[in-house]
Amino acid sequence: MMSGKIKNNYKEFLILFPIILFYIIGFLLNEDASGSGEYDYINYLLVSQENLSDSFYNTLINEGFSGYTPLHFILYSPLYNVFGAEYLRLINYLSSFFVIYIFYLLLKKKFPEIKKNHLILISLLPTLDPYFRASAYWFQNEITALIFFLISLNFFLNFDNNKNLIKTNIINKDIIFSFVFCAIAFYTKQNYVIFVIFYFIYYLIKIKNFKFFLTLSILNILIYLPYFYLSLKLNSFTPGAGNQVYLFSLNNILIFFSILSFYFFPFYIFKINKNFLNNNKFKFILSILFVLIFSYFFKYENNLGGGFFYKLSNLILDNNFFFFISSSIGLFFFIDLVFSKNLKNKLIFFPILLILIFLKVPYQEYIAIYFFYIYFLILDKDFINNIFYRLSFNLSLIYFYFIIFLIGSILYNHLNLKYLI
Repeated sequence: MMSGKIKNNYKEFLILFPIILFYIIGFLLNEDASGSGEYDYINYLLVSQENLSDSFYNTLINEGFSGYTPLHFILYSPLYNVFGAEYLRLINYLSSFFVIYIFYLLLKKKFPEIKKNHLILISLLPTLDPYFRASAYWFQNEITALIFFLISLNFFLNFDNNKNLIKTNIINKDIIFSFVFCAIAFYTKQNYVIFVIFYFIYYLIKIKNFKFFLTLSILNILIYLPYFYLSLKLNSFTPGAGNQVYLFSLNNILIFFSILSFYFFPFYIFKINKNFLNNNKFKFILSILFVLIFSYFFKYENNLGGGFFYKLSNLILDNNFFFFISSSIGLFFFIDLVFSKNLKNKLIFFPILLILIFLKVPYQEYIAIYFFYIYFLILDKDFINNIFYRLSFNLSLIYFYFIIFLIGSILYNHLNLKYLI
């Protein structure tokens, strides 16, 4: 019995040690798997941090932060003044370990029955994501925002686990703090408006009460007063952002589903069998018909964004055939979530889809950076429990899948393959 336990721990160590070492080496070698981390650091992030230290008020109110939201730079301002620019990347990288640790603590809260070693391995999955790594290595505001977002998820999980609270029709501290820390994440990076929308709708559906709705609305208006003020004063909350960032595009719907398929596939594969396929024929047919119709109007002419399958399809086949297949699979996953009984499953991806269709360039990172936290912390336990069956074997395959993606991303950007699309 003891020898079997040692053997299992040894297998887990064989995964754990190289992953941590790989994450450290990536920083030491100035890895840039996203393709834009170093460029953004030199041309925007470092410049914005220096400007803030030189003239705090003028930068905050007039110049802006090159399209970034301000809180990340404000928090780093005293560190910059003490340690200098050369330590910004190191401090940000070390902060990424707080993200990993908080993720682990939340996994332990949600899955107390799962072994700690397995939860540690799950908490390290984001370190295989090119966008998380680039954010950690190149002083991106994503790491700072993720810390606050995960703290907000802690309070969200507290609410979700308290079945009696739903019956009280009151706003308690868990609801308040989930919004407060999500707002802090938003002021650090505005993408987190996705989760503000999700929280708001979820709480309102759970607690169907007009007084609750009114109180919740007032709370959020107060929280976002600085945002409204700066937006009106500067005509933008992120002055200095590039022109035409927002542009409605139906193309982005298929891109959204394609990106979704990439991240759900290694988790869904464990539940696919003959019975699963037979029980979901209607969803498959609906997905294929929808993509067939939308593919007729699809016209995306950009070597930036589009997601992994779009780029792979055009690199290998020089057309969108493989991309359309991935969109059908992603739409099936999306429909399967919406058809589930759990409210969180139904709601969580709608705000992301809503935001994505209004972006001129739909980057994969807009889903990638949040996916693991959504999958393991927000989606219903019953929905994802298949991953915990033969967990060591399943995690090995999942790790292999994302390691291949990471290596592919590094090669893609190092060899400038985007110019072949």
